[in-house]
Amino acid sequence: MTGLRNDDLLYLLRQKARIPEGAFMSTTDRVAKLVEEIVKAIVDHEEEVRVSQVVGEHSIILELHVHPDDVRKVIGKKAVNAAAIRWIVHAAGGKERKRYALEILA
Repeated sequence: MTGLRNDDLLYLLRQKARIPEGAFMSTTDRVAKLVEEIVKAIVDHEEEVRVSQVVGEHSIILELHVHPDDVRKVIGKKAVNAAAIRWIVHAAGGKERKRYALEILA
């Protein structure tokens, strides 16, 4: 099997074993994708939702980038939406004993 890239090998393995698409994602990538999908359900400008990761020594910061008009929707009244998203991120980090922080940026 020479000449195959890692992506090609993963594709072949998934086809052979019927492994779901996200199975080879790291936990950090899964948490980032989860935050992205939750926020896309809330905002008006879905195409501008982006989550980037800053990995530190003891923590992982998820930077949530949204359209300036959507910041208020993501934060919510009395910061209820932001707190709920942060709670989910914190719970997901407990599984691997990593501390996640969520920053909402316009």
